[in-house]
Amino acid sequence: MKATVARFCRSFAIAGKSGVPIVQAFLLVSRVVDNAYYEDRILQMRRGVERGETLRRVARTAGIFTPIELQMIAVGESTGDVNSMVEQIALMYQEDVEYDVGRLSETIEPLLLALMGVLVGTLLLGIFMPLWDLGQATLHPNQL
Repeated sequence: MKATVARFCRSFAIAGKSGVPIVQAFLLVSRVVDNAYYEDRILQMRRGVERGETLRRVARTAGIFTPIELQMIAVGESTGDVNSMVEQIALMYQEDVEYDVGRLSETIEPLLLALMGVLVGTLLLGIFMPLWDLGQATLHPNQL
């Protein structure tokens, strides 16, 4: 979710800074997010802006933003600098995603090491057990 919102915010900020009209920016950004649910919500936001609703209102009704993000969008809208606020949201989420991925890899690493140990142990047993049996057979040929 965070990565998708970050992708939306970054693309929306780039489109806004490039001079793309806001209605067209919503259409372009909806294609970038690679998530059908978010694409539908962004197109819903586009329809709201076309009807003349404020950006904060359409963002709230879309249901994809947290209250702090809605507040940042409202501040950006009232100051006339939505692009920088949306870019700040993207940076915030990008940092969160990078932190979460780092923690996940730190958590999974011991499990992967244990799994590799079990696999190597099984491989070694598969090699040495027949050798052990062969050695036992040569020491005690009568028991076969």
